[in-house]
Amino acid sequence: MQFSAEQHEIWATLYQRQLGRVQRYACREYLEGLERLNLPPDHIPSLRTLNCKIRPATGWRTVRTSVRYTDAVPWYRCSPEQREMIKQLAWYGTEFGALASAA
Repeated sequence: MQFSAEQHEIWATLYQRQLGRVQRYACREYLEGLERLNLPPDHIPSLRTLNCKIRPATGWRTVRTSVRYTDAVPWYRCSPEQREMIKQLAWYGTEFGALASAA
C-alpha cells in the first residue's frame, strides 16, 4: 500500500507528539515492544517491514484487509474538523499503538 506525503507527515507529527507520553506512561512490556519494532519516526512503515520484525518474535504477521471497521453514517454527520481528528487518532492508534503492543 502506498501512502501519500500528507499521510507520512501526519505519522511524523503524531509520532513526535505521542512518543514522550508513551515513554512516560506506558508499561514496560509496551515499551519493550516499541523498542523491538523500532518504528520510523518520519514515515509509515510498510507491512513487509513490520512483518520482518513481528513474525520472528511472535509468529504473527500483519495483513491488509478490506474489512470496514466503522459505520459510515455517524462519520458523515461529524464536522470536517471532527472527521480529521478521528481519522488521525484511528490511523495513529492502529499503526503506532497496536503494533507496539503486538511485538
